[in-house]
Amino acid sequence: MKESFEEIWVYRSIWKTTLTILGAVVFTFGGIIMLIKGKSIVLAWLTILFFGGSALVTLYLLLKQLITRRPYLIIGDQSVRVLDGKGYEVQFADVEDFFTDNDSNIGIRYKPHVEDSKMEEASTIGRILRKLNKKASGSQESLAASGLTIKPKVLCAILNERLPLQ
Repeated sequence: MKESFEEIWVYRSIWKTTLTILGAVVFTFGGIIMLIKGKSIVLAWLTILFFGGSALVTLYLLLKQLITRRPYLIIGDQSVRVLDGKGYEVQFADVEDFFTDNDSNIGIRYKPHVEDSKMEEASTIGRILRKLNKKASGSQESLAASGLTIKPKVLCAILNERLPLQ
């Protein structure tokens, strides 16, 4: 009989998210100063729009998390659910292994038949993106792992621990 694991909820780190917002605000003020001084007006507006918009979106996501207490990931016995945007679920039975080569993403190496079916089901643009991801990182899909309440390498180890024995 397979061992039963406790469900793990993983949230975005409030402190890391707050630092990201503060960094974006600093760059936004830099753009405002550039605009006031009349230097590189196009670059100033691009800076204000990009970093100001990023700060607002990140602030929205932070407030949404604080109000709803909705986690980013729920790791169960059979799958990991990603509750970001539309959300999706990765069944552990479909995965060969999880890996990380940097501290921002966890790659998902699917079993060959699953990988083939995901490629077939994808749209034309989806296929192109999957092929580019495969060449760049070694996997068609990955989980964003930076800015969470758990370190990416620890999260990767937990996910691999839950994979069924081959």
